[in-house]
Amino acid sequence: MTDELEILQFMYQANATMRQHHEEQREKVTQLIILMGGALLGWISNAKFIPETRPIAFFVVLLGFFGWLISEKHYERSRRHIKIADAFRDKIDKLVPQAELKTLRDNGLDKHKKDFPRLQRVHLHVLWRTLSLLISAAGLACLVYSIVK
Repeated sequence: MTDELEILQFMYQANATMRQHHEEQREKVTQLIILMGGALLGWISNAKFIPETRPIAFFVVLLGFFGWLISEKHYERSRRHIKIADAFRDKIDKLVPQAELKTLRDNGLDKHKKDFPRLQRVHLHVLWRTLSLLISAAGLACLVYSIVK
């Protein structure tokens, strides 16, 4: 049983690490999208929204959409590794029932829900993707403004 437990612990940790990796990648990509989008939006504004800025504004719209898409993909991959890690944790809990892993986790989640009744309903991935969508919206606003002004 010791070998089996070690393998399960290793696989749990490997998936927890991969989940963390996807979260870090999502953060880095979002930072890059915001940095690039902000710089381009500043340039468009500095150029007084002249017609020549329209392709750049359109690019900013696409950039924000790409940021949203890659953020969603990293979220999907993160959730995938969470589900796999959960399966390994459940198996460990069955092999070592005195550890009461599920009970401890459930108790911790219950306390968290009581401590943060409103915030715990706000999903973090929604906030991450909103940042990229705001870049797209700003690019679209610049594009429209450069057309109607």
